[in-house]
This record gives sequence, C-alpha cells and structure tokens, in this order.
Amino acid sequence: MPLYRQIDEWAHDGAILSEATLANWMIQAAKYLRPVWNQIHVHLLQLHFLQGDETPYQVICEPGRKAAQKSYIWVMRSTHQCREPAVYYHYAPTRSGEVAKEIYAGFDGIVQIDGYSGYNKLASDITRTGCWAHVRRKFFDAFKSVLDHQAIPIPLGYIDRMFYLERQVKAMTAEQRHHFCQIQIALLVTKFWCWIDGLTILPKGALGRAVQYALNQRQYLNRMLDYGELGWSNNATERSVKRFVMGRKNWLFSTNPQGAEANTIFMTVIETAKANGLDVFQYLKTLLERLPQLLGFATSHQY
Repeated sequence: MPLYRQIDEWAHDGAILSEATLANWMIQAAKYLRPVWNQIHVHLLQLHFLQGDETPYQVICEPGRKAAQKSYIWVMRSTHQCREPAVYYHYAPTRSGEVAKEIYAGFDGIVQIDGYSGYNKLASDITRTGCWAHVRRKFFDAFKSVLDHQAIPIPLGYIDRMFYLERQVKAMTAEQRHHFCQIQIALLVTKFWCWIDGLTILPKGALGRAVQYALNQRQYLNRMLDYGELGWSNNATERSVKRFVMGRKNWLFSTNPQGAEANTIFMTVIETAKANGLDVFQYLKTLLERLPQLLGFATSHQY
C-alpha cells in the first residue's frame, strides 16, 4: 500500500503524519535489513543455477538525470528445485551490462536469462541459457492474426509440444528430467531448427523478427537440454519481476535513490520469506527487533 494512502489510516488512529516522515521511516528501517539483503545476495551467488531479469523503474530525483528517465530493478532468483530458495532485487539507474556484471560478480554457474545484450558483459566463466517462452511469445505475436482460423503454425506447434512434455516431468528429479529431455524433447528442438534452417529467405515483419531472435539465441536455447535443474522458461523470474510491476502501479515511483533502494531491500526480504513459507509479518518483526541488538551492528552493518 503506497504511503500516501497509509496517511489516512494513521490519521484515523489519531497519528497525524506526513508522507515524508513515513518515507524516512521506511528508509531507516531498510538500513537494519540491509545485512540480510546482502546475505541473500551472497547465498544466491554460491548456488550453481540462477535465473535473472530486469524491469524499468522511475526515480524522480536522481542526480544528473531527468525525472522521466528510466531506472531499473534487476532480479536474481534461485530455480524452483532449489531447497533454499531466495529472491534478490537490485536498483540501478541504468540497464547497462556493467550492472549485470556487478551483481553477478563471483558467480560461476549457469544462469537462465532472456536475449538482452547487456548480459553479454557477464564473466566468461558464467554459462548462459535461454528461455523458450520468450521465443514462443514472439512467434505467437507473429501468427496471432491467423491463429483463430487455421491450424497451429509449425514453429508454434513444436514449441507448444516442448512445453507440454516438459510439464509432464516437472515433479521428477533433475537427473530424470535431463534424461527425459534428451530422449523426448531433443527431437522437437531439432525439428524446430530444421524448419528455421529450411527457410530460403528470412521473412519480413514480426515473423522475421521472431526467426532472427530465435537464431540469435540458438546456442543458449540448445543448452536447455543439458540441465534438468532448469525449467523450459524463465517465467518464474518474470513472476518475481511482476511483484515490482504490480507494486509500482500503486506507489508509481520513488522520489530518490534511497527510497528505491529501500524498496529493493524490503522486497528481497519479503519475497525470500514467502518463498520459504515464512510468516512475512512475524519475520520482519523478528528481524527489526533483533538485528539492531547485535554486537557491532550500528557501526559495521555487515552481519
């Protein structure tokens, strides 16, 4: 709930507060949660499989930037098979690949991301994989004008069948999923690329863009067959991004970078708590009561 709406509820209880006061409370409280935010990031970097994405965000008063310029919230999360799930949000004033390089520094595993070129800045010891849902979306948009009155187009048929088969083994172990993909889904992947390679001329318009996107992502998409730990899409990360998208429809923007960062800290702690089945209110209450009591916390903020 955005702060300007909370003001009325506080006033109902006899507390007359300004929006600036509430915003400062949030920023100050986030400072106590920062060590947890840092440790969640460290935890994720130690995993072998990650998923990532980013979304636009607006910060009104950023030094040297116009109010209308886009800032970004970057998301990093564990995969659905991880036994210690976590979600990490990071605010940055740009979508530069240098930000990706910064937040993934120290990671040397496999990350599932989309085709954004900024991820080309990632360290060479990080292995990238793609997302078949992004490919499907582009082919769906290219064919949507004919989907209602003709058979499903060939490339969409292959991709839809891949997803259907992948859903059948969602509850299996990573090893079983990997074996299944090599036997059942690899053939569909081969047929998909045969269809694209069989095109004598690159189509124009939306279909041409869909084909080109798939070709640009070919090596990353093929790697999906190598890892049973990863789903066929990066939709889990998009759902994590959606938490911020839904939130900003209410609060609209952050006034300054401190407020944006406070949002990422709170959202990281909250979404990670939810992913682990914790009572979010009780978890936040416990952290805010106990963290300030830790020896040296006031000076180091590194616990």
